[in-house]
Amino acid sequence: MEDKIHFEDYALGEVFSSPRRTLTQADVVLYSMFSGDWDRREADDGTWSVPDMFAFSVGLCLLLSAGRYAWMAKSFIAFYGFDELTFHQALPVGSTISSTVEVVDLVERDEQRGIIVFVHETVDQHGNLVCSTRHRVLLGRAPVANEVTA
Repeated sequence: MEDKIHFEDYALGEVFSSPRRTLTQADVVLYSMFSGDWDRREADDGTWSVPDMFAFSVGLCLLLSAGRYAWMAKSFIAFYGFDELTFHQALPVGSTISSTVEVVDLVERDEQRGIIVFVHETVDQHGNLVCSTRHRVLLGRAPVANEVTA
């Protein structure tokens, strides 16, 4: 996949996929150490659940494994925030997750910048939706060649 450079390098419906990763008990402990989130949840059988924000963060960051500029352009200017962030189900420790992100809107802001709206979904090894977001990023646009008149 070619690196993305400008806003114009994206197409509606374009989808990017991540590799898979299994989240272990050690991952959860390390996350808790760094985040201070020690509110451990357990299922009825005593197994730990992966903290929602950790599953979301890993799921989104897995997309970076596709290549540094495979889905986020070199002309990245700003993260415009999340319109939605939904946690659909608890994720047991030992689950394997993967993510996709789809381009759902391209908004030409002006001659220098454009906004891309992405829908991100993280699923478990069974294809069950774990979390999803709708978020926006501001990117630079490709320079326009100056017209020369005779």
